[in-house]
This record gives sequence, C-alpha cells and structure tokens, in this order.
Amino acid sequence: MRFMTLTPILLRLALPLAVSLAGLAATGPARAQSFDCEAAFERVEVMICTDDALGALDYEMNEAWSDTIDMAADPAALMRSQRAWLRTRNACPDSACVAAAYRARIRVVRASPRAGWSVYRNPALGLTFEYLANREVRACPEGFERCVSLHGRLGGQPDRPLMMFQRFDGPLEAVAQSEAGFEARDGGWFTTYGRFEPQAVARSRSQGLERMQAVITCGISDENGFHAAAGECYWGVLSDGRRSVVITTEGVGGLDAATRHSVDTLQFVQP
Repeated sequence: MRFMTLTPILLRLALPLAVSLAGLAATGPARAQSFDCEAAFERVEVMICTDDALGALDYEMNEAWSDTIDMAADPAALMRSQRAWLRTRNACPDSACVAAAYRARIRVVRASPRAGWSVYRNPALGLTFEYLANREVRACPEGFERCVSLHGRLGGQPDRPLMMFQRFDGPLEAVAQSEAGFEARDGGWFTTYGRFEPQAVARSRSQGLERMQAVITCGISDENGFHAAAGECYWGVLSDGRRSVVITTEGVGGLDAATRHSVDTLQFVQP
C-alpha cells in the first residue's frame, strides 16, 4: 500500500499561539508582536504595541518560545509556567517592569531543559530508531501493515503526526519504484508524486543502509479546505538489500533536525 492514501494533517499553526494565548497568528513585518495589535485590549498589550523597545522584546520572546517548546523535556510544565508569567507581566504598572519581565523570562525559556533521546525497538516489525523523548511512537491507522507513526508537538501544538515508517520486503530500487513512486530515467532517479516538476532523488549510503530521499511540493488540508501546493512532503526509502522501509511526512513538519534524526538512526533488527 502506498502512502499516497494518507490523510493530510492540519496546516501548521502560527508559532506565537502559546506566547500570546490569544490564538492569533503573528502578522505584518518581521518584528510584529506575537498577538494582533488591532485586537489588543489588555493594558500591557496596548503598551507593547505602542512601544518599539517592548515590541522588540516580545518578538525575541516569541523566537525563544518557538525554538524551545517543541523540544522541551516537559512542554506541559513550560506552558503552565508561561501562563503564570503572562499574569505577572500583565500586572506590571509601567514599561520598565514589562521590559524586566520579558528579559527574565527569555532567559528562563532559553535555559529550559531539552528532551533527550528514547530508543524505539520493535523486533516484530524489524526496526529500531531514536526519537525525541517528548514524542510517541504509535501503530499506524487501520489499513497500513507493518507500519508505525511518530507523533509529537508541532508549532507549539500537541500530538501531531510527524512521520510514518512502513516496512516492506525487497531491495531498495524495487520498493522505491513500487511504494514511493520513484522512477529511473536519464541516468538518475526522479519523483513521480507531488506537484510541479519531478524532483531528483538523492541517493547515498550511510550506517550500512542504502538510501533514496526527496522532498516534494504536495497538497495539505486544514480547516479552510485543501491547498494544492502548500506543503513539503519528505519521501525516503532505506534498505539493507533484503528489507526496505518507506518513510514519509504529510507536508507539515517532519523536516526538522529532531525528526530527521529518527531517519538517520534507523536500523533493521532481527525478529
């Protein structure tokens, strides 16, 4: 069964959501606030929107949060402390207090403990790989045989499907062609799935496995409908010559270093 039957996951939500707790995406120029200034009603939010220095600190906080929350050892605890900090910030009487609150909180967020690595090992499936300890490996949806799915935080949102791993018997090229839609032509390999022109497939060997990988423009769906070319889907095939695994994402996420680490550390194991 090919991964083309996957249901696309939701479009990435704006990273500033957890910082503002207002559910509003950042808009405007590069140093836009982490909330919609036109909808600001809190006294401190209005202060931030009218003070360039505070706006810059809010932007820096948003960057620190975006870099940290998905990788945090305990994202739920970090969210709770962020909510508590927002109450403290909103109680500030003046801009000096707000600025001091931001500077202190940015240091705390950036120093938050990061999740370590866990090892997934499934002899029945014949696979092992490392994954971020704040993520979870689950069985794939019904209809996918010999398959597991990696779930975790994405853009500050919990429990998103990040990547799927499906085992097949057979050598690299045969599985790449039948299950990943890769095609040999003109002395190389190219994608046949995705939007726009076929993409060249990169081929390599590392950790004792042959690898074929490509990133294609693909469609994704969100609450507003289907977007034909809004995603970037990763397709990879790894093989030890007898067994192969097809690895794919659904167009949103899965290209970050932590998720690619799971691909880089994958190995086949004996049942």
